[in-house]
Amino acid sequence: MVLKKRLAHQRQAAAQSVVAGLTSSQPAAAAKGSGRQTFDYTALVACVQELKAGWVPAKVEQVVQSDASTLCLLLRTVERKGWLHLSWHQAAGRLCTGPPPERGAAAEAFAFGEQMAAQLKGLVLLDATMPREWERVACLSFGVRPGEAPAKQMYYETMGKYSNLVLTDARGAILLCGHQVGSKMSSLRLLQVGRTYELPPQAPGLRFSNSESLESWRSNVERAAGLVGSTSGREATVAQGGVRAYQGVSPSLSQELCEAAVVDPKALPGQLSDAQWQELFHKWRGWYHVLQSGAFQPRRCPDTQRFSVLGHLPQPVPEGVHALVHDHYSPQSSAERFAQLHQKISRALGQALKRLEGKMISFRTQLASADKAEATQKLADLIMANLYRCKRGSSSLEVEDWDTGEQLTIQLDPLKPAKDVAEGYYKQARKQRRTAASVTPLLEQAEAQQAYLQEVEVTLQQLGSGREAADLAALQGIQEELVAGGHMKPPKDAALAGKGAAKARKAQKRSGGGAAVVFRRFTSPSGFEVLVGRNNKQNDELTLKVAQPADVWMHARGLPGAHTLLRVPPGKQAGELDIQFAADLAAFFSKARTEGKTPVTMASPADIKRPRGAPPGRVLVTKEKTVIGRPAQSVAAQMEAAAAATS
Repeated sequence: MVLKKRLAHQRQAAAQSVVAGLTSSQPAAAAKGSGRQTFDYTALVACVQELKAGWVPAKVEQVVQSDASTLCLLLRTVERKGWLHLSWHQAAGRLCTGPPPERGAAAEAFAFGEQMAAQLKGLVLLDATMPREWERVACLSFGVRPGEAPAKQMYYETMGKYSNLVLTDARGAILLCGHQVGSKMSSLRLLQVGRTYELPPQAPGLRFSNSESLESWRSNVERAAGLVGSTSGREATVAQGGVRAYQGVSPSLSQELCEAAVVDPKALPGQLSDAQWQELFHKWRGWYHVLQSGAFQPRRCPDTQRFSVLGHLPQPVPEGVHALVHDHYSPQSSAERFAQLHQKISRALGQALKRLEGKMISFRTQLASADKAEATQKLADLIMANLYRCKRGSSSLEVEDWDTGEQLTIQLDPLKPAKDVAEGYYKQARKQRRTAASVTPLLEQAEAQQAYLQEVEVTLQQLGSGREAADLAALQGIQEELVAGGHMKPPKDAALAGKGAAKARKAQKRSGGGAAVVFRRFTSPSGFEVLVGRNNKQNDELTLKVAQPADVWMHARGLPGAHTLLRVPPGKQAGELDIQFAADLAAFFSKARTEGKTPVTMASPADIKRPRGAPPGRVLVTKEKTVIGRPAQSVAAQMEAAAAATS
């Protein structure tokens, strides 16, 4: 219904614009900007051009759906091979080449990806085009061999939450669709398997051209801004007017053109001088020239995290447009995957701790009952010592307590001989002792599991935001660890992930290399490297494999936290400042992060062992010293505070 209403609104706006001579090309909210740069028409044209220039023709060797909204094609040309990423994610959509998908050849993890693999694998990418000018739709043509007519067409539509990926046959019949759109969702265009594919409804707005005069363009922008103001109740900016007036102009592009012309994007049309209008028009013509000539210049701004394919930002990206787009959008996609997986793991960890607490309460209750074994046996002994005083049918027996000398009343069963009652107490006492013997190790095991899970919980809380690949990899390591320990159900694609990991290990073995573990890295005052584990798997790697005898190992004393390693080169010694630097980091990456100070265990790696059968990250320190760590004074705390102040 949302799509239907939106398209109906656009159709109504287009009809009104025929009378006014202008149309609105974007919803009002979009023109204001959402704080995220969209993958707009200009960026799509640049990516399609680079794809056509460098990857046509190319054979499709693999098809992998790496997540719910990303399809990856492994392309091979005569000279090279690489992965083409087609993402219809509503916030991080992109069409660009990039690194291999994480799960390896696991297209069968998603039905859509599996079906795409069946349709495309073995075909050749014949062409990459924009089927309609000013429309955010790209068309990739696939065939059996170069020079022949296409057998399949793939339409990539990047339109925010309405983005899609559609595969058709040579006649245009839809074979596969990322999101099917039925009659209840739209009355203007249906996207369903078996129907003929149609391009999206023509976007409202005028078409900019090189022949348009300054006066005509300025009048159109001013009138469009006026229309926005009349509907919103407030005056529209010159940047909003440009978005409303012309097709293919996104809010980020309009802002970029204004800034390139040294015009405030928030300025009202009436506030611009004639010279400013002329300079802005010059930048618009430059944008149109780049679209026509294909002379794109990929650049970024490290401070604002924005990118441009028109060359208006300070830092060039020599790797090309695809690298620029991938580097911009993949962190957003990773951050979302990180947040979803983080929430899932947090929920599973909380449930595991809750179940464990219930078990421990039960064990302690049983142990409390087992503590009564001596008292139970004493009752039996008193009965046996006073059998001669027991009369048949008696319900109680008055005896003297040997320890206190006081009179004690013992309940008897009138229907049983006193000797049988005593035997019952003996039996109960033996059972209580057996319970103590069996429950005590179970309680100790549960307490160790609780300490381990609390360690994982602290590690989970102290991971980054997920925008870095290392954060997501560390989170996936925690998931694997919890699954292996039986604290969490394996993901649906666990078997496929294992297959991909096995392939990666084989490839590394063939190349003679190993997987690079991405620890947290810092530099001490003397220039020594300090490594901090991100999860228990990395803690084990750091302590048991990376650490050398000359290094200094640290961990928050008696608290969940990360393993910290101060690397000391042979022949050198760590000074007090270096040790304090590492101790502060060990305290910061622990449960004592918010404390003023905390004891930190310091030891040589030679004095650290992993007990047999211990969970990941658990070690035994045979010889240690203690230093005081101050979390707030650590370099990590300072970096975190600086990042918070910047944001």
